[in-house]
Amino acid sequence: MYYLLFILVFLYPLNADQTVKPSSSSSSSEQTLPTILTIYKDAALVKKTHRLPLETGSHFYSIKGIAGTIYPTTLMLALHSNSKSAHIQEYSLNSPDHQDNNPAENAAKTLELHIHTKSSDPHTHLDLLYLFKNLGWRIDYTMQFSPTYDTLELNGWIEITNHSGVDFHEATLQLIDSPAPTLKQNHTEALETESAPLKAPSYSVIQPVNIGKNDTKKINWVTSQAIHGHLRYRLFIGGDYLEDMNHKSGKPLIETWVTFINNQKEGLGLPLPAGSATLYYQSKQKTLESLGTVVIPATALDQEVSVRLPLTVNNPSRDLDNHDLSKISAVETNLEQTEFKKLSDKITEANYRLSLKNKSCQPVSLQVVLDLPVANCKIVKENKTHVVHSPQQISWPIDIPAESEVDLKYRLQIDKT
Repeated sequence: MYYLLFILVFLYPLNADQTVKPSSSSSSSEQTLPTILTIYKDAALVKKTHRLPLETGSHFYSIKGIAGTIYPTTLMLALHSNSKSAHIQEYSLNSPDHQDNNPAENAAKTLELHIHTKSSDPHTHLDLLYLFKNLGWRIDYTMQFSPTYDTLELNGWIEITNHSGVDFHEATLQLIDSPAPTLKQNHTEALETESAPLKAPSYSVIQPVNIGKNDTKKINWVTSQAIHGHLRYRLFIGGDYLEDMNHKSGKPLIETWVTFINNQKEGLGLPLPAGSATLYYQSKQKTLESLGTVVIPATALDQEVSVRLPLTVNNPSRDLDNHDLSKISAVETNLEQTEFKKLSDKITEANYRLSLKNKSCQPVSLQVVLDLPVANCKIVKENKTHVVHSPQQISWPIDIPAESEVDLKYRLQIDKT
């Protein structure tokens, strides 16, 4: 009897993948079985639900379409059935048959299940959950500035690249802005794991997406053609300037930044993932120029976005269309460390004087920014009041009258204990 049962099951297996593969003839019940994809920068987590009508006895079931790049030990199976006796006795992951017996790494695998139940249940379904590689995402932005940099256009496209060996139909996407937990195969076939960041930003794609097994797909994330920008001038005095300069001076450059608010008023209103942005500039004569690329940091709703422009005192050619930009080239800077001493092996103090000389006939306003190497730093003395932006960044707003010179003096203590 056992051999007869085995022959019948072998001749008439149930291909569970066909029951959920989307098509024009899919029933409403099949369409309620979603695929959920959580995509990291270099790997993904998938949850798929398969209808698996069970018949009484022991049977073998075959489910195709398992990612060929699966980490096998991450596979989790959950059988949901009204038959309390239904259980999976064993399973195997098999590669497709190839004449050369050397299937490609990303060739889709088949999951073979041996399930036993004492009573049938046509409404049984099976949840598959596993981690696999060769599916990742990134976001690329493009920005075009007006001649005066006070308005800009912004496009953001999420790129999803799939080389996992399988298609994903009508998948719900969650994007995680971090690598997946590190998975390394060792000689015992166990997986060594390294925890991923607990608070990595995540982003939900509203509409279901179809991703082919060899697709590189672009999904529009944000588009706005009339963003109001504001020019900002910043001078950074951290980094090497915090070391012992032995009474040497430096001439930090004034950087040009454009800021705008990520809100619906500006035609935005979605959190912006961190990504590379290609910048373009259109002059008053309607000529176009590429300004290079910068990085846009992850920016939440109603937060300010800051983009550094490649415009400096040493590169003033693009400033000619904007008088406000050109006057920055007339500001001379000089940063001098007038004293440096060690209070202990871990604590240092230093005096600084930043001289800002405005040689133009118009006033100039800028922000002097100090990035601190550790959180445990403090300003001991200063001649202007600073603003705290974070535990490791402060700044001073500076107004320089026309044809005048302003000095910023401060004493900084750095505690690396």
